[in-house]
Amino acid sequence: MNFARTARLTFYGGAMFGPCMTKWYQYLNSIKFASPTTAVVTRVGLDQLVLTPVAVAFFFGSMSTLEGKPHEAVERIQNAYVPTIIRNWGVFLPTQIINFAIVPRHLRFVVVSVVSLFWNTYLSAVNAKQQKLEAAHVVEKETKDI
Repeated sequence: MNFARTARLTFYGGAMFGPCMTKWYQYLNSIKFASPTTAVVTRVGLDQLVLTPVAVAFFFGSMSTLEGKPHEAVERIQNAYVPTIIRNWGVFLPTQIINFAIVPRHLRFVVVSVVSLFWNTYLSAVNAKQQKLEAAHVVEKETKDI
């Protein structure tokens, strides 16, 4: 087990992302709609088309910074962004449709938190893979410079 990686993810989730998500769901739940279908479509759309693109970039940028490598943030985001967004939509589009359609308002954050536990494990693995690729790239570049 990588304790430093676990500590970074715990800090990220507890101090950075979690509080933002609490406010985000309070906002989404406060919006009134004429019909339940419009509510689901709009909330899922806002969540996946407004929040998610920013959240994915924020995750990889934050991890680079918390690892003491802020100079690698842009490259890490560029390398991992599109595949991560696509996988996110595969997980969270159905989750959020179910969440906003049938889960009681007061339990929505709980549902997303449970799914996010597994999602964050995946993100951690992707981030670790990006770290290894960046390290290999640096070694390759240094070898060519010799």
